[in-house]
Amino acid sequence: MEKKWCLITGGSKGIGYEFAKLFARDKYNLILIARSADLLNKVKKELEENENIEVVVIPLDLLEPDSLYILQRKIKRRNIEIDVLVNNAGFGGYGKFVNDDIERDIDMIHLNIEAITRITYEFLPEMLRRGRGKILNVASIAAFMPGVLSAVYYAAKSYILNWSLAIEEEIKGSGVSLSVLCPGPVKTDFMRTSGMGEAKIMRWLATSPINVAKTGYNGLMREKPLIIPGTFNRLLVLGSRIMPVKLVMKVTKFLMQP
Repeated sequence: MEKKWCLITGGSKGIGYEFAKLFARDKYNLILIARSADLLNKVKKELEENENIEVVVIPLDLLEPDSLYILQRKIKRRNIEIDVLVNNAGFGGYGKFVNDDIERDIDMIHLNIEAITRITYEFLPEMLRRGRGKILNVASIAAFMPGVLSAVYYAAKSYILNWSLAIEEEIKGSGVSLSVLCPGPVKTDFMRTSGMGEAKIMRWLATSPINVAKTGYNGLMREKPLIIPGTFNRLLVLGSRIMPVKLVMKVTKFLMQP
């Protein structure tokens, strides 16, 4: 039986870790990328013992200039063909833009926009040559609205959403599918590291990473271009599309305030 390989960025915890478990149960071998070698090795041990698959861990900071070269080299050395790519790595920020750490904002742009673009460009052409493959990009319902009190993060997710949908249309009929997952707030370390934990939208609407990953996984396998977990999230997105922009900004500001 031919080996199937799935590459997951941000695969050591949160949504990425839940994706890793789902793909492992479906007997995909895994390449997991994250910054923490300790966390990655812990996941590797767990999944190799429980699911009888091969897990390759690559401790890597995707903000580093040579990170993609390192990733390419390690994959080519093992002669691995990627069947599924899950672009999950990312981080956010909270507060007024003028009070931001601008270097952190620039890093956010690099990771949420530049890194995902480069990684997709690395693996998509080979998938198209083979006539098979799947890509899942993780965005957010934040992609559909102006991000009052989280301006850079919302804007970066908007890029992922619109860029992903455009590429999916470009490759339609090729045998390769591209899906974009837009969850609402999720109970992960993101809430703590972004500073958003006190925002109303986090306290009222946050769901578990397990539910998000399951919905994303099922949507990817059905080759759905746009995946929005949860009825309320879908209604919130619909509202953002039909309400006047000024009202959307006021609602977003209310939800993002403590």
